[in-house]
This record gives sequence, structure tokens and C-alpha cells, in this order.
Amino acid sequence: MQLIKPLLILTTVIVASVLLTQFLMRGDTLQDYAEKNPEIAYASPQPTAVIIDDFATVSSDDAGAGLDDGAAIPDDVAAVSSDDDDLGPLAADVPPSPWSVAADMTEYQPGFSKEPLGDELFAHIYGISFPITMEEARNIAGADLEDDELSELYPNIHESAADIYVSREELCFISLLHHDFEGAIRRGEMIVNVAIADDILYVFHQLYLAAYPIESIRLIDEYGADDALSMSDNNTSAFNYRESSEGRLSQHAYGLALDINPLFNPYVAYNSDFSIRKVSPEISGYYAHRERSFPHKINEEDMAFLLFDERGFFWGGNWIYTKDYQHFQKALGE
Repeated sequence: MQLIKPLLILTTVIVASVLLTQFLMRGDTLQDYAEKNPEIAYASPQPTAVIIDDFATVSSDDAGAGLDDGAAIPDDVAAVSSDDDDLGPLAADVPPSPWSVAADMTEYQPGFSKEPLGDELFAHIYGISFPITMEEARNIAGADLEDDELSELYPNIHESAADIYVSREELCFISLLHHDFEGAIRRGEMIVNVAIADDILYVFHQLYLAAYPIESIRLIDEYGADDALSMSDNNTSAFNYRESSEGRLSQHAYGLALDINPLFNPYVAYNSDFSIRKVSPEISGYYAHRERSFPHKINEEDMAFLLFDERGFFWGGNWIYTKDYQHFQKALGE
């Protein structure tokens, strides 16, 4: 009788081992499971924010795993400690933006600041995201250059100052922190209208505290002010002096709009029967079908939407015949 119980335990272990071996022999891996069950494998609960006196206490299940052990850490990145509940002090691990001028900076929170466009930064964007006149381009590049040569140097060139509807003084430079898709903390850079600068700092600080993943936040000038290139690289950006349609300036031209994770949240235009006519960026066709389940999708339950909506921004996903799921904009005076 004393041997029965050990024998039963041994038998149970053997049977369980056989079943486990049969399962493993099927060849299923975690990747296989993820592909078969994306809504389970990739979906994550939305963090929530409780607003108290214009501040938010944000809950998040996990700050992210950080970089792989031994990986080289770029200058704009700090690894996230999974057992560190307070992410604020990690701001000190990310160097300040090279475009920042300490004397002109107004700090919102550690790692989050705004300032006027400094001379070096303005020279960097002049004629790229910020418009330049033909006359000024000749003064800088040389009077002997042909118009097409000037256009190659300065893609954002205009005949006269009468064609330019934004000034340097209306814009400011934002430096901020964010979590990338690997869970590492990165430095982000953005140019926005001074009228929405505080809103932007507030929203992105809350997203940072919640470890909300944003792959990249770089100036559109790093892509030659080419919106298609920036979107295809899933870059989050704001100011870019460009038209939204022929003869009509985009709200980005005034620094009053920004696009977040655009690869996963594309611009979609529809035909009269609501079939898809155009997707931008072009490589985002899969993500144009919003009934699908995939990570980084912005909808009305997404934290980014809730925060921007709270601050009076309009979401492009609520347009009728076109949907701009990446896009948030705010009208002056709101």
C-alpha cells in the first residue's frame, strides 16, 4: 500500500511528459502561436489616466523590457528597468537635444521642455520644412545658380514672402522623452506652434509615464521634409510647411497638427461606395482595414486619442470620406 501513492505520482509524471513531448513535436513555437492568435499574443490593455488638477496619474502594466543585454545604447536612448516603477529619474540618462539652448529653455518636467527656434536649428530647417523665398535662397547659395539648382538645395522654396503664412516666432522647439517599440527611452524632437506647445508637452509627458510606445519622434527635416518618407519610417512629426491639397495649406504648415505612428495609422481615402481609393503611406495597406486587430492602432479608446481629445484636438479618424488615423490638430483659440 505504501508503494501505491509513489507509483501513481510517477505514472502521472510519465503521462504528462508524453503529452508534452507530443505537443512539442508538432513544431509549434511562440511565434507560431502569436501569428495564429494575434489578438491574444499582441494586444495589451489600454493604460488609463485619472485627471487631477490638470495632472494625470497613469497606470501601466509594464514599462517595457529595454534593450538586449550587451546591445550598444545610442546617445538618445536609455534602457528601461523592469523593476523601476518610477520612470521619471531615467530622464537624466538621456542627453539633451543638440538643438536645445539651455538659456532659452522652459522646462515642463525633467526631459520635457520648450524653447524658441535657435539660430542653428533654424538654419537647419530653413528651406526644408520652413519655407524660404527665392531671393533669400540666392543670397545664401549664390546668385549664379539656376532655379532648378536652388530647388534641389531648398525643396521648400517660394517666389516671395507673400506666399509664406507662418513666421519663425510662431513656432517653438519641443524636446521630450518617449518609449520606443522595444521599451527603451528615447529623446524626441518636434517643432509646433507656440499656441499648442503646452498641450503637446502635457500629452507626451502622460504618454511617457504610461510607457505608450512611439517608434520615432524626429524632425521632418531628417527626411528632407518628405512626408511620405517620414510616414513610411513610422516617424511621429508635427511642423512641415506643405499643402494638404493643391492650393490649400495643411495644418502642419502652421505647426498646429501632428502625426503619431503613421505606418500603423495611415491616411485612407475612400470612393463613393466606401471602397478604399488611396492609402498613405502606400506600404500601410494592411493597416487601412481598421476592423483588423494589430498593435499600435489608434482608435477612440486609445490613450493618445483620449489625451488629445481632452485638450481640444480633433482626430483625423473622425473625418467622413477620408480618414487620417495618425493625425491630430487643434484650431487656434480652442
